[in-house]
Amino acid sequence: MASQRMERKDTLILALCILTALGVIGYLVVQDNQSPAEFGFVRRTMVIPSVAGEKRILAKGRRRGTPATGGCHPTLINLSGSTEPYVHRLPNRNVILRRSKHWANETQIHGLLEMRETGGKGGHISDAELHLFLNTNANESAYAELQKIVSTRISRCLAMQIFRDDVPLSSIKMESTPELVSERNQTDCVPMQGSCALVGNSGILLDSRCGDVIDAADFVIRNNAPSLEERYREDIGTRTDAMTMNLSLIRALIICTKVPTTWRIGKLPPRTTCPQLMKNMNVFQNRRIFWFLKRYDRKFQAFKSMMSALKATHHLNFRLAYSPVVPMAVASKLASVRIPSSGLAAFAASTQFCRSINLFGFYPFNTAPGNRAVPSHYYDESLKGFSIIHRISKEFRLLVDLEEQGAIKVINDCK
Repeated sequence: MASQRMERKDTLILALCILTALGVIGYLVVQDNQSPAEFGFVRRTMVIPSVAGEKRILAKGRRRGTPATGGCHPTLINLSGSTEPYVHRLPNRNVILRRSKHWANETQIHGLLEMRETGGKGGHISDAELHLFLNTNANESAYAELQKIVSTRISRCLAMQIFRDDVPLSSIKMESTPELVSERNQTDCVPMQGSCALVGNSGILLDSRCGDVIDAADFVIRNNAPSLEERYREDIGTRTDAMTMNLSLIRALIICTKVPTTWRIGKLPPRTTCPQLMKNMNVFQNRRIFWFLKRYDRKFQAFKSMMSALKATHHLNFRLAYSPVVPMAVASKLASVRIPSSGLAAFAASTQFCRSINLFGFYPFNTAPGNRAVPSHYYDESLKGFSIIHRISKEFRLLVDLEEQGAIKVINDCK
C-alpha cells in the first residue's frame, strides 16, 4: 500500500511538472510572437528624460512587467504626434535639427544648423549630415551611463581581441583574463571606433532603403552570415567589418567543411544548405573580422580545423577575434533574460569600443504598420515565430528604452 501511494504521488508530481512546463512554453510562445499593437508600440511625442532620470532607469532597471515610462507600454520619441504602430524611421533633416535641442554637444548642433543652408535638398540628408547623425548620441550622458554599467563586467579589451596575422591557427588559444591574454601575446585589443552599425536580419529591412545609411557608419557588425546578394543591397548595404555567428551555424560550418571531429554536431539547421552558407561566407574577404562571442573549449580542435579549412580550401581571408569575457552574462543582466541572443550580446560588447551605436533590422514581430507581413529574416520568406529560447521581444523593449533615453538609435526605415 505504501509503495502504491508513493507511486501515485510520484505520478502526480510528474504530471504537475509536465503541465507547468507546457504552461511556461505556451507563455513564452505568446510573449515572443506578439504583434506591434499587442506589444504597445504607438507613436506619440515625449521628452527625453533628464540625466538623473536616465541614470535611475539604466542603473536600477525596473521590476518584471513594469514599463519604463508612464502608461501601459513604452512609447517612443516622435515629433509628428502620429498614433500609428511604430517602425523606427531615419529622421529627415528637419527632424534632426528639431531634435538637436536634446543634444549635449553644442559644436555639433551648430554644425547641423550651418549645414541647413548647404546640405541636402528637399529634406534629404546630405552625406555630411548623415555621418554626423550616425556619430552623435542624442544624449551623451545616457550612453556614458550604459557604457559604465557594461564596463563593470567587460572592458574594451575584454570585449574583443583580434589575433595577429602571424599567429598560425593551429596555435591559437582563447584566454579569459587580461593577465592570460597578455601572457599569451597572440592578439591586439580592438581599436576604438566612431559610429557602429549593428545590423540584425529582420524582414523589416525589406524595402527600407537603409543600405546607404548602414554603409555610412564607421564600423558595421552583422550576425549569423546572412545573404548579402545584390537584390538586398539597397536595403541592407554592402559593408561588413565584423561578423558574429551562433553555435548552430558553427556546427553547420563544421559539417560543410567536412573536417573530422568527435563532436556530435547533428544536422544542418532548418532551411540551411551548405552551398548557400558557403556563398554567404564569401563576405570574409579583405581581412574582415570573424568575431566569436563564446569560447568553444571542448570543441576547440574541431573549431580550429574548420577555420583552417575555410582559409585553405575555401580561400577566405579573415581575421579571427574573440571576447575574453563572454558578453552573454552582461547582456542577460541588461535585458533581464536568461539566455540572451547573440545580437544582444554583440550590442553589449560593442558599447565598449563604439562611440555611438545605431541598430538596424532589430524587430521582433511578423507584422508591420498596415498589417504588412514581415518575415523573420529578410532573406527568408518564412513567417515562422521567433525562438522561445531567446526572449526577443523583451530584448527589444530594452533597446526601445535606451533609444527613448537618447543612448542609442534604432532605425528600420530610411525612406
